[in-house]
Amino acid sequence: MQLPYEVIEVNPLTKGELKWSSYRKVPVLKLDDDVVLDSSAIMSRLAVDAEASSSGGGPQKSWLGGGKASAASVEEETRWRKWVDERLVKVLTANIYRNWE
Repeated sequence: MQLPYEVIEVNPLTKGELKWSSYRKVPVLKLDDDVVLDSSAIMSRLAVDAEASSSGGGPQKSWLGGGKASAASVEEETRWRKWVDERLVKVLTANIYRNWE
């Protein structure tokens, strides 16, 4: 499935590109009237939409290897995404901004 999209670079200081929303962080995904916040939520929503649009049902779509995934692959993907959200993001912030605040 191919989904048309537009990438909008957000100025990290003014965030003027997000003036339509009270939410001031990126990434943000707008799908018609729906707004999806947070990387993991965006990935989950896109996977669900891709699965819903494909015919025949079957296993859940995986972002790790693309295509259909086994239950074990989906479980591994879930563990990795949880680790990124809970651990990696916190370490990256300190390295990018050079302080914990």
